[in-house]
Amino acid sequence: MTLSIRILVMIVLSFILLHIWMKSRKLRKEIRRLQELPPFATDLLDCYVHFQGYIATPNQHTTPIYQKACAFYMSRIQAKWETKVKKPGKGMQTNTKTLHNESSPSSVIELRDAQGQEVSVDLKEFAPPLRTKSEMMDVCPAICAEKVDPKYKKYDVSERWCAHQDKVSVYGKLIRDDQGQLWLKHTGYESYPALFLISGQQGQHPKNQISLRQKEMPGRFGFVLVGLILFLCAASFFIE
Repeated sequence: MTLSIRILVMIVLSFILLHIWMKSRKLRKEIRRLQELPPFATDLLDCYVHFQGYIATPNQHTTPIYQKACAFYMSRIQAKWETKVKKPGKGMQTNTKTLHNESSPSSVIELRDAQGQEVSVDLKEFAPPLRTKSEMMDVCPAICAEKVDPKYKKYDVSERWCAHQDKVSVYGKLIRDDQGQLWLKHTGYESYPALFLISGQQGQHPKNQISLRQKEMPGRFGFVLVGLILFLCAASFFIE
C-alpha cells in the first residue's frame, strides 16, 4: 500500500470516527437533559416537562381484529403476493395492498399522575411505540373477507394499542388551552424530543427512542472498531 493511499485511508477513517463521536455526544447530551428535568408541575407552562402517570381517558374501544380492550388503537391488514419482475429484470417481486386500515375515532387521550394532576395528549403528534401484536396469516381475517382476491397468498395483520391504566412516561411541551385544559404537545425541536413511553414494553426507554429517531446511531462497538483500524493504519507507518 503506497504512502498516499495510507494517508487517504486514515483521513477517511478519521472523519468516520469523528462523525460517530459527535452523534454519540449528542445522544448523551439529550439523555442528560431528560434526566435533569425538574418534577412535573402544572405551573411549568410553555416548558419542556416530564410527566409520569397512567392512562385515565374515558375512551372505551376494542381492537377490531384481536378484540383487545383499549383507550386507543391502530389496525391494519395488508395482502401480499408475488409476481415476475418486468423485463429486462429477472426473478420475483413482492406486491402489497392495504385491505384494512383503521384507528380509533379520536387520538386524544387523558393522563393522570399520582397527585391527581391531569393532562391530555394527542397520540398522532407523538407517534408512540404502542402495545403491538402482528402476524402473517394464510387466511384473510373476516373483517375484510369481501376484499379477498385469488392472487393474494399471505396477509400481514398488525394492531397497535394502549390500554386503560397503562403506566406512561411522557416528554413534551406543557401548554394550557382556552378552556383551561393542560396538554402535552410536540416541541418542534429535535433537541427536545416528544416521547410517549409505555412502562413494561420492550424498547420503551428514552435512550432507545432517541437513538431510533437519530437513524440508529452506531454503537460503541462501531466506535471501537473504526478506532482500532485507524490505529493499525498509523502503526503500519512505523513497522515499514
